[in-house]
Amino acid sequence: MKQFYSGIDLGSRESHICVINEDDKKLVDMKVDNDLSTIEALLSPYKRRLQVVVESTFNWDWIVYGLQDRGYDVKLAHVLGLKAITWSKKKTDKWDAFILARLLRSRMIPEAYIYPKETRPLRELLRDRMRLSQKRASEYGSNKQDASEAQHSGLQ
Repeated sequence: MKQFYSGIDLGSRESHICVINEDDKKLVDMKVDNDLSTIEALLSPYKRRLQVVVESTFNWDWIVYGLQDRGYDVKLAHVLGLKAITWSKKKTDKWDAFILARLLRSRMIPEAYIYPKETRPLRELLRDRMRLSQKRASEYGSNKQDASEAQHSGLQ
């Protein structure tokens, strides 16, 4: 039974999707709007034997969580480990999606951790708390600086 591999080069508005078989034959190779229904329509014919990899860019979560919720086997590629793409002289979305699929087929994807669905709300809450704490510390430092400057300039 043949296995299929999909690399998705995720952009801010559009993504390039490449699906290959075990022989590196491209079965899907196209750019689509970032719409989960559209992407799933392209992937669904291969779903039962498909592995998907998405690069961990700033906006990866909607597609990874969306495909996982629909039963796809999705891996998140750690950007810093993707030397085949970052060092490549050929830099196109089409090429990157193909290379992601080939690396997945070769089991050479440096995986990033995908938080389980159950722990995502807690993770987001902790991230928000950290951001607020950092902002508070920054404001406190800024106010302290303003007070110090006022004191040295004779304004009290």
